[in-house]
Amino acid sequence: MRRGAPVLELTVHRHRWWRRAVTALALLALGGLAAWVLGAPDRWPLALLLCALVLWAVRAAVSVPPLRLRFDGQGWHWRPVSPVHGVGGSGRVQVVLDLGDRLLLCLLPAGGKGPRRWVPVDASDAPSLWHALRCAVYCRTPGDDPLAVSNSPDA
Repeated sequence: MRRGAPVLELTVHRHRWWRRAVTALALLALGGLAAWVLGAPDRWPLALLLCALVLWAVRAAVSVPPLRLRFDGQGWHWRPVSPVHGVGGSGRVQVVLDLGDRLLLCLLPAGGKGPRRWVPVDASDAPSLWHALRCAVYCRTPGDDPLAVSNSPDA
């Protein structure tokens, strides 16, 4: 009999590597916008708007509050460590980037209700749970398995 991933709970903190990566991508985007405007100076109003959007996106990406992330064997649940930073949610977790000792996760709320959350996770968040976390993020949950519904006695 095959068992699923273990139940786990960990706190995800802010990470310097995430802020640096987002800042580097933003600088590349701003450099591209500058080159685009230099090619045709009449584009500056649109470029100014795009610069504002890039800076807003950087601010949103680097200001990720610490988060409690829990896998109960059936699904994922998350909530901010401090209630000041909003409410939690439940749903699926999608691995966007896997660098071995670092993951970029996208938290997808159940039923598509609510915004997606991008969460950088580092092995330093919970070294003793790192293997369990990696197993859990790649584990299929009952809600992900299309055969789980068709094989149920109620179907």
